[in-house]
Amino acid sequence: WWDRYGMLAGAGVEILILTYALNFSARDLLRDPGERRDGARLDRWTGLLHGGELPGLLMSLSVRSLRMNTFGAVVMLRLANLEDLQRAHGSKVTEAAMKACARVLREVCSPADVPLRLDDARFVVVLEQVQSRTEAQALAQRILELGLQHHPELPPLEQLQLHAAIAYIPQDLKGRPQTLIDRLDHAASQIRRGSGALIRSL
Repeated sequence: WWDRYGMLAGAGVEILILTYALNFSARDLLRDPGERRDGARLDRWTGLLHGGELPGLLMSLSVRSLRMNTFGAVVMLRLANLEDLQRAHGSKVTEAAMKACARVLREVCSPADVPLRLDDARFVVVLEQVQSRTEAQALAQRILELGLQHHPELPPLEQLQLHAAIAYIPQDLKGRPQTLIDRLDHAASQIRRGSGALIRSL
């Protein structure tokens, strides 16, 4: 029985998974950064999409990429000097730093990009479709450069020292979306401050 119907049953399960993923958000990716999808959660501090929405976005993006023969990208951003800011100015600077990061993302992102806040020190930008790997690299570079400029939310002379890790969809999404998120976080956390390479690709 398994030899005869096993492959058919497996295909049925795969169709159910793809249907579930498509219903997640493939047709409803944000049209503008921070715009609410139906039922999506927004971060109350920054107004960006809540980090809990990221696994569903990654699954949807993977399905869309496979169906349309395109690929997208995910940029993980880590605020490397948050602890320095907190030591110098107290815990109250955390909210200011988050708002400054959110403003940087809004300035750099296009309407097709989806920025999210994961926690105090980590942000993500989902690029629905990129033409090449250099496109995601260029976006990450612009964010890092803008972070080093003056920010009215922060105390004078302070900067946002950001590190970035990039994954490409669907190539780098193998298994659970959370596994990819963890890999990106690990790659960003391994970057040494002051090094010449502040952007890594998986």
